[in-house]
Amino acid sequence: MQLILEAIYASSLLQTVALLMLLLALVDFVTFLIPKIQHIDCKGLLASLGLLGTFWGIFSGLMEFDATNIQASVPKLLNGLKFAFLSSILGMLLATILSLLQMGIKALGDISQQSTISQTPDELAVIVAKEIKTELIQGFQLLASYLQKQNTQSKQSLDDIQKTLQEQNTQSKQSLDGIQKTLQNIYWVLYENRRRFLKLGAHGEELAVNAEEWAAIQDNDSGLIWEHKLHSGLQDAKQRLTWKKPVQDYVQTLNQQKLAGFSDWRLPTADEMRTIISNKGIDQRFFGTLDDPDQSYPFIFVASTEQKKSDQGVVISKKTGATKPGKKAHILLVRTGETG
Repeated sequence: MQLILEAIYASSLLQTVALLMLLLALVDFVTFLIPKIQHIDCKGLLASLGLLGTFWGIFSGLMEFDATNIQASVPKLLNGLKFAFLSSILGMLLATILSLLQMGIKALGDISQQSTISQTPDELAVIVAKEIKTELIQGFQLLASYLQKQNTQSKQSLDDIQKTLQEQNTQSKQSLDGIQKTLQNIYWVLYENRRRFLKLGAHGEELAVNAEEWAAIQDNDSGLIWEHKLHSGLQDAKQRLTWKKPVQDYVQTLNQQKLAGFSDWRLPTADEMRTIISNKGIDQRFFGTLDDPDQSYPFIFVASTEQKKSDQGVVISKKTGATKPGKKAHILLVRTGETG
């Protein structure tokens, strides 16, 4: 009882609820004692208020619970559960006490009327004691049953809270994984590729990263220098060549023209081609599309010493890096070396 009183003094809302319940109990008891006034039975209302307080306490605790800040939310949740249990106990306790008092008074009145002549005071006392004992047992059994039910509901509520926390933890982990992946992509776009690739001019000179025209691309990771395709003419990115004479003529022409100031351009090997193929594809900011949007054929000729048919070259998929024989494909030349 002392713990209940201390908890009531610690909460202004609980004090208000307790005062309201006491007023209802007083109304019930006074109207029961005065025969001329119709009895106002408030015991059911007291039990209902206790039950309402139970659900309100659980609801308020859950509303203030923050799954992202569990440590700070647990005290608020416990305060809500404390309010729930105390309001329920107070309502049931007052209703039980009223029932016991009224049944005892009624029993005394009935016994007094029926046994005034036939029974002695000692016999009346024994009868009243038995009646009160029976009513007390029934009242405490009812209270125990109610508290057991409340305990079951509270356990279920705590299980629901635990399940919610687990779901929130899973969602938070998925969100963090998504953020990490996005940051990695941003790093790859804004730093890695801008540091890795350089634009070269018509004479092999280094250009600014925002240059609008360039002849070649230098890969600082592999040391290779790649041809930059154009939108028209001999180096049109949409153009596909047939193996083998047109490919040889293309290589010879670019070397004669000294593309980017160099005359040692050649077909790349499959391994060299794979150095610029990644899971995000070839960086179009430097290399362009290397394909025909209207008739897509994402294969590029590569050099190979294992060709079995002279009328077929080896082509590589710019998406997967896999090779296969092919008669017609796009072409992208490369050279090895440093710029001058």
